[in-house]
Amino acid sequence: RITVESKRYNCTVDIKEKVTFIKGDSGVGKTEFTRRVSDRTRANRVSVSNGFNIVVLVQSTFEDICKKAERWLSKKPREKALEEYWCSEENFPYYNCIIVIDDEDFVKSRDFSCFYNCDRYNYYIIINRGKVSGISYSVDEIYDFVKDGKNHYIRKSCRGVEDYE
Repeated sequence: RITVESKRYNCTVDIKEKVTFIKGDSGVGKTEFTRRVSDRTRANRVSVSNGFNIVVLVQSTFEDICKKAERWLSKKPREKALEEYWCSEENFPYYNCIIVIDDEDFVKSRDFSCFYNCDRYNYYIIINRGKVSGISYSVDEIYDFVKDGKNHYIRKSCRGVEDYE
């Protein structure tokens, strides 16, 4: 569970599976949620259960992770080599984290699906419109982001991921 509390913004997100998809209309606070979980100032009180850390993964950081892995690549096909690299525990860059990805196109890449499928250590919150292929997920973990004044929450979506494209 992630809880964010401030004078103007409150939000709680419960995570049950490896990946939670969050969708929602513009202006309901999805990007604000991402900003606030990464802002550790006094203005926000962020709590995460079970000792997990929060990492906001952006395009440039993911590119750096891929570049580091590419140095290890041999003459093997790219996907196979990345899989071998990231499946090795000492090479995976995050442990015991909730990785938040807000509207980043790299989630639709083969490199990301390989990264995600090799990950045995973390949970993901993917805030994105459109289908993300190459990763397995439960349709029960697709949520709409909703706001009610300063309170924000997620509720189970009645639409699938592909309905947001």
